[in-house]
Amino acid sequence: MQFLKHYTLKYTPLSPVHIGADETYEPGNYVIDDGSGALYSFDTQAAISGLGEAERKRLLSIVNGKPNDEMLTQIQAFFHGNRESLIGYANQPISTANGISSLYQKRIGKTAQHESRGRRVINKLEIERTFYNPVDNKPLFPGSSIKGAIRTALLDKINDTKKALPRERNQNFQARLFDGKFHTDPFRLISISDAHWDCDENFPTRKVQFAVNRKREPVKKHGILAKSQAEQSNLYQLLECVPALANQMLQGSMQIQDVSQLRQDDRKLPKQENQWDIKTIAKACNTFYYHLFQKELDKLKERNYLQQGWIDKIDRLLQQGLLKRMDKGEVFLLRLGRHSGAEGVTVDGARSIKIMQGRGNQSIWESTPRTWWLAANEIANNTEL
Repeated sequence: MQFLKHYTLKYTPLSPVHIGADETYEPGNYVIDDGSGALYSFDTQAAISGLGEAERKRLLSIVNGKPNDEMLTQIQAFFHGNRESLIGYANQPISTANGISSLYQKRIGKTAQHESRGRRVINKLEIERTFYNPVDNKPLFPGSSIKGAIRTALLDKINDTKKALPRERNQNFQARLFDGKFHTDPFRLISISDAHWDCDENFPTRKVQFAVNRKREPVKKHGILAKSQAEQSNLYQLLECVPALANQMLQGSMQIQDVSQLRQDDRKLPKQENQWDIKTIAKACNTFYYHLFQKELDKLKERNYLQQGWIDKIDRLLQQGLLKRMDKGEVFLLRLGRHSGAEGVTVDGARSIKIMQGRGNQSIWESTPRTWWLAANEIANNTEL
């Protein structure tokens, strides 16, 4: 019997995916083209070499000034004004949502409104990067993120909607369910590689979109539909995302150690019932994530939040054999990255989600979140998300 079983995994994102890289595009190392709306990022030192002597002296005089918000806005305006020269030194262009380009044109090189104390506030135009391969600058899904999502589904399967023990820490909760930790943790037998970009060169690798917060349930105050706290404060995020619905655009692998032929009384092995094969893993993921996916899809349709073209493509995928392949364990669903939602990263039954009640009010704990973070082309969109 083969001790190490190898599987190729191919990933098709159903919606935009952002996995944080702890890096941002700063207005001093990117410009957005007025016409195409494409974002061009560049190495500042390399780009400066493409400027004329007069422009380099002008930039030097700006950066030698007092390091404050005014200097930063002047640098932003300088790079924006020289964008045509800088684009020639830029990396591959990145598509942006319509509203991103408009926001950039409106704010670049300017300060926001003054705070109550009169302090000028620089406009925030930083864009959070999604996880990427530094060799080819293309997105990837880290194996740790994938493994974590699979782990959540299997924890949910074993827990079977039971509550956690009083004051039980997460680490102890997982060790109890898996009946092991360290060398007896069942995930010791499973290795998952990073998923690297493996798509047609003509397909866009990334897109910058708004992340906006919307209420799950309609709530009326004084006869008017209430907004979430983030909406009330006009909060949003600028996120670089892997785009949706390009078939099998990333590829990685999974390796499972088959230890069924070893002595099962060995205390260094996970329990036999926790030595999973690929079909068991697929079934657990589909049970957990598809239930969540379908529940949210129904509610999002009911609230009329969703882009109709996206709904049509998802419905076609499901109707044209995807559900049958999921039932056979040939395909499994995961939820990865930022804004996966508290339900997607916690276990049913033991779930306790902190709900903020606004300034001055005490937070409460519930089993269901009250809002979604959704991908938008415009900040104010309540449809086409």
